[in-house]
Formats: sequence, structure tokens, C-alpha cells
Amino acid sequence: MADNVQVTLNKRSASARTDRRPWRRRWAPPQGRDGATCRTVCGDPRIRERSAAESRVPRGGGWALCRPESAVRTPRPARQSGRTAEHERRNQDSDEPEPEGKWSGSGFLLAAIRGIEMAQRTVGILLLAAATAGLVGCAGTDGTGPQVSGPPSAIPTAADPLATPSVDGRFPVGDGRLLALRCWGSGSPAVVYGGGGSGIADWSGSSITQGLVTRTRVCLYDHSGVGLSDPPPNHKRLLDDVVRDLHELLAAARISPPYLMIGQSGGGFDAYHYTGRYPGEVAGLVLLDVPAGQARMSATDVAELAWDSPGNVEHVDYVAAERQMALHRLPIPRIPVTVITARSVTARSGQSAPHFDEQRVWLQGSSHPVQVVLDGGHNIDRDDPVRVLAEIQKVLTLAS
Repeated sequence: MADNVQVTLNKRSASARTDRRPWRRRWAPPQGRDGATCRTVCGDPRIRERSAAESRVPRGGGWALCRPESAVRTPRPARQSGRTAEHERRNQDSDEPEPEGKWSGSGFLLAAIRGIEMAQRTVGILLLAAATAGLVGCAGTDGTGPQVSGPPSAIPTAADPLATPSVDGRFPVGDGRLLALRCWGSGSPAVVYGGGGSGIADWSGSSITQGLVTRTRVCLYDHSGVGLSDPPPNHKRLLDDVVRDLHELLAAARISPPYLMIGQSGGGFDAYHYTGRYPGEVAGLVLLDVPAGQARMSATDVAELAWDSPGNVEHVDYVAAERQMALHRLPIPRIPVTVITARSVTARSGQSAPHFDEQRVWLQGSSHPVQVVLDGGHNIDRDDPVRVLAEIQKVLTLAS
């Protein structure tokens, strides 16, 4: 059924009538271009003059009535049948223009035309009202019938799951510093990601976060001195200090365990050590291209490893962290662990290329150890977010 119902009001046919009697008015109307005498109803001068062959044509809502000049009425001669002069005078007077307000032939014609047009309009309005009522009446309560549609409504779109965080703020840790945390969604276990620095900046708009938040709560945090978090104390810090900050942050924000911990690069040390330090709180672990610890690495080899290096904003003694991860790792509980290793296909090589097997060290003690090698660089979560999300989803299922 069409969306709109249109009622067309057709005027009377415009075909000329040749049997119409001459116009009754005594005076002669103005001359047409071809010498024809033309007159319009009520003397409307806006109606264009027509040819002498036409006697009645529609024009601009009125009727143009035209006839040859020979048709103009002239005073009738007095009849010779014995009528008196008074009769003759009355007969002549009958051809004079009738006073206003009297019904003449022209007045009757005008009234008839106007009546017809008014009737047509009334019929059209009634037809339109009936059609509209029919459309409304045909619509069943179940919505299966035709209905009159209102103004087009906006096409619904899927809401952005990351538009409104459930937790967003800075929360105090032991010495009064404030660390930033942002969470979306709900569910358990909560996914906790800190990256290698600013987890909020890294994953706030990530497709990985969007994919996870539909299933469970996802929390991102900024390490000390990074992003929105306060700087750390100006002294050497160890992995125990780092994971203690995170533990107190989650408690202050009331993010209850269990957690699925995710760590990338140097942040993988934090996630693994948290799992060993607080084994009752972690239900699963995913590490993204985290190289094995190096016991013989020193600040002489890599200046950034020193705790007071200008680039080391967390003041973590990474020389000590490397040694601890190589020689004194804490045991982890029997939980599912997946290690995703980056295999270089460009100049951006993974941290362990070409020795991919070294990252299997993180699987020791796992109840469900998995290593996945993906093509991409060290930031494998950016190079292949689809596969990374799929692997995290698998661990989430096992940990739930």
C-alpha cells in the first residue's frame, strides 16, 4: 500500500460548448485580439482573452466566456402586435442590467459554478478523511495491518560499549599516591591490563577491549608516573612494589577478584609476579610477547634498565627484575596460561626472535599451557588484534 493517499480534484471538462446562448448583459465586453467579444464571470480582468471559437473555457479558477461580437444583445424593436408604448418601454427595460442582488441568468450561472466547485472540494476532503480513517482502522493491534507512518525516526545504531565506563578515576595506594583506573562492563573474572606503561592509553579504544567488555568487566590502569597516575617515590623500586600498588589500587576501586591478568612486554613481568604473589586472586594469565628473564643483563648493557634512568619513569630496578624472573620466579597456581609470541615478518622483530621457545618458560605450572606464535612485531596486540582477542577469549572461557 502506498505511504500517502492522494485525492485528485478534477475540474469540469474544458471542452467548448457551442450551444450556449449569448451572454445576457446588455453592454459589450472588451474586444479580444482576434476581434472576438470576451467577458469573464464577475468581470475578472485577470483571465486571458480567448478566441471567438471558444465560448467557455476554464482559466485560473474562473470561467472565461467568449462569443462573437454579433452575439451582443441590442435593444429589441417594439413589436407591432398592438402592444402599447408602455409595453415597449418595459420590454426595452428588460434588457437593461439588472440591479445588484437580483437573480439574473449570469448570477444563477455564477452561483451554480461556485456550488459545483464547493461540492467538489467537500467531496475531496471527505474522501481524504475516509481514506486516512481507513488506513488507521485497518491496522490491527498486532501491527500486521497497514499503518499511517509518522515522521521518520532515526535508525537505531548499536551503542558503543566503551562510551560510559563503570569505573573511572584515580584511587589512593599505600603512600597516598593516586593511580588511574578505568573499567567497563561487568562480570567475572575481571580482565586487568596494564601493558608496559599506560594501559588506559593503549587499550581504551582497542577492538580487543570492545570484544571483551561484552562478556565481562575489563579494567585498564596506568603505572606510576605514566598517564594520569602520580609519579613514584624517588628511590629504587622492585617488582614487589609494583604489584603491591596494583593490588591496593584494585581494592580501593572495589574491583573484586578473581582476575584474568594480561601483560605485554615488560608489563608481563608485573602480571606474572602478581599471579605468584596473590595466587588466590588470579584465575587466568595471558602474556603478549614477554621475553624470558636475563640473569646476566646489566645497566651497562642497556642504560634504560637502571632505576634512575631518565626514561625509567617508574623507577623500577629492571636489572633486579630480569634476574628475579630468570632465577627466582614465584610459582604460579594451576591456572590456564597462554603465551602469545610475535614472529617478525618486517623489521619490527619480536622480543624473542628467532628463539621463540624461550617464552615457554612462562607456562611452567599451568593447568592449560598454550603458546601461540603469530606473525607480527613486538606490539602484537596492534598487529593482529583479531587473533589476540580470540586467544584471550579462550582463556576467559577456561577461567570462568
